[in-house]
Amino acid sequence: MSEGEASIQAAIKIMQAIHELHNRGYERLRLAPGMSPSGCNWRCTLAPKSNIKASHGAMLADFDGPVIHGSINGEGGGYNGIEFSEFDSPSLLADAISLAFPELIELSRGEDTEYVQWYSQMLQYAQRGLMPIAYADWYEKPDPRFMPFWNGESDLPMPPPGEAQESEEPDA
Repeated sequence: MSEGEASIQAAIKIMQAIHELHNRGYERLRLAPGMSPSGCNWRCTLAPKSNIKASHGAMLADFDGPVIHGSINGEGGGYNGIEFSEFDSPSLLADAISLAFPELIELSRGEDTEYVQWYSQMLQYAQRGLMPIAYADWYEKPDPRFMPFWNGESDLPMPPPGEAQESEEPDA
């Protein structure tokens, strides 16, 4: 398996683990995906809906929390000591995330049917190798109606809004 294929498989595994957590009643758990400045790492940050911008359903409002940051590159990926490749199934990875980050998981408990439906649709794209990205330093500003992929534009609608209000400070 090439590095690119391994990266895609790792990304799909974490996204399937998030889907598993949604099925367990943690529907408010959100993926805030992006690319590193170099374009070599896919970022797969997890946050509760309360830390996702109301203006963009996949962007963090507060980078420092509540959140767990992870990334995937050609050598693997994980979250603070949880290596995705160590788990044989998304279900076991979901178990490990639940045990390692109980506060984040508890903040994600509750219904968010609209997001779960969107997430299921997004997962179908990912299983074809199309990874979502909400931010990337090297991208032109994407069409605000659609969630871009790491290889360009898409026809996937943007995710439903989060709950966090924007600060009044202008973007730097």
